[in-house]
Amino acid sequence: MSFKRLPIILLVTVAAGCTTIGVMSDLSTVSSSVQPCYAALRNDPKYAHLHQHLEVDTGTMPSDEKLADPERPSPELIQKGMEWFERNQKCNTASLEAFSNFDPVLGARMAAWQGEMLDILDYAVSENPTYGQINLRIKHFVERKNADVKQYVAAETNRRKSVAQQQSVDVLSTVLDVAILALEARQMKFAKTQRVYFARVPTYRPVQIMKTVCHRKERRVFCLQLAIGLDDSQGPQSFDSPAPVTSAFTPVPAPTPAPYVAGQQPVVRGSQAQYDSIFDIR
Repeated sequence: MSFKRLPIILLVTVAAGCTTIGVMSDLSTVSSSVQPCYAALRNDPKYAHLHQHLEVDTGTMPSDEKLADPERPSPELIQKGMEWFERNQKCNTASLEAFSNFDPVLGARMAAWQGEMLDILDYAVSENPTYGQINLRIKHFVERKNADVKQYVAAETNRRKSVAQQQSVDVLSTVLDVAILALEARQMKFAKTQRVYFARVPTYRPVQIMKTVCHRKERRVFCLQLAIGLDDSQGPQSFDSPAPVTSAFTPVPAPTPAPYVAGQQPVVRGSQAQYDSIFDIR
């Protein structure tokens, strides 16, 4: 599931003066750099049936009709939703990188939003709830995300009005690192959920679930996707309590990520060929 249409969220934020408008404009500029990826997926008629039932990739509240929908997703709809998610991962990673470079604190919130949507998708696949129950969780998520964005705009507006409010790059980078680790834990948990679902529904065609890894190099954040191999998805048996990420935004300057440190490059674990062979993904 997705959560990307940040300009829509920004429009609900009440502008109070030129500084606030400036912050919103800056966020819209960053958001617009990744919107083509989401737009291509959103406009693909292959997923029209998915959008008909679930309020995904809109940033808007589910209608009363969708909240009351008693129907449950069919195996065919779950298959389509997972294929949609497989493509959506690329957009998510680009979005996380873009907003992390704008502000690590906002990048941390982006990672938390992506993690929360993974939780909703995990719930939909593992517990077979009704469309209405899934949409209710999406509704609560959109409400929290809207509040987060409003809070961030207010905090950043105040920071720009007072240059005395500063925070170290190291502290900000740590906040982002913790958030990305929590996101990876949720991605690993979801890979395990897919394995369990495949064992229960043999006609299901597993998709490639990725984990997000970010590192810093030459004062920038770079995020990439690494395939979760078979050994990875069989790994730790519990990812139910990833490290929490605070939703309180701290006023911060436009930061510069810490210099790249040798040894931070991620290492791919597990055998992708083995995973593909066993699951017959392609």
